[in-house]
Amino acid sequence: MGPNLLGDLYSLIQNKNIWLELPNKNDSILIMEEWERANNYKIPIKVKNKFYEIANVLQGNMKYLNNIYKYKKNTLLLKNIKKISNNPSIIARGDKFWIKLNKEYRKILIELRRNHRSKIKPIYLYKTGIINKNKKLFSELLGEYIDQKKVTEDTTRKKSVNSKNHGIYIDIKNNTTYINNEKIKHELTENEFKILLYLYKTKGNIVSKDEIAKILWKNEALEKYSDWAIDKTVSRLRKKIGDSARNPKFIETVKGRGLRLLD
Repeated sequence: MGPNLLGDLYSLIQNKNIWLELPNKNDSILIMEEWERANNYKIPIKVKNKFYEIANVLQGNMKYLNNIYKYKKNTLLLKNIKKISNNPSIIARGDKFWIKLNKEYRKILIELRRNHRSKIKPIYLYKTGIINKNKKLFSELLGEYIDQKKVTEDTTRKKSVNSKNHGIYIDIKNNTTYINNEKIKHELTENEFKILLYLYKTKGNIVSKDEIAKILWKNEALEKYSDWAIDKTVSRLRKKIGDSARNPKFIETVKGRGLRLLD
């Protein structure tokens, strides 16, 4: 097959237009028989089956399991899947597999590890044998790797939520304001929200009244500029978010310079 045809074939595989099934158990046994010949020692068939059960066709993982068994000849050492899965070489091989999947398939695998009864039916994952008809992953070690990914994802989500727990958080996509993870009770006017949003985007920096005027009145800022109007709007904003000019929790007045949203 010429290089152009190989390129086309690879492209079809990458774009999931054709499926290549994972090697089967017989292929795995053949690989292990090659190890036997190379190392001049015999692996009992029940041990080979155990390698396949845990690692399935992931050759690198099977080699690692073989190394565990080889020196002590004790299959009990293979029972602690969680301990084995924490080995850096196993994690590295899990990473290699993981990066080959797109985000959609990663989410599906995490979801299936959470709930095998999920109604998700990813054809590609079935066709390749990555998951079986019972929605179980083809490798226990890979399953443990994905469980760790799930834990990492959940921790990241919690950190994201916790970052909202203190102070002001604005969901910019929905123009919604939260204080200490609670949606504010009093709806902000358009101008109040414009000021708060700008302070939020420049958190920690001092925003001058000239900047606020441009936010409120844009090209007409010079003609419409009014200290009184700005002060009044900020005062109403503070009241709605439970703040005070004298003892600011959120919006600080920096005398002679402007306003600043506190961290």
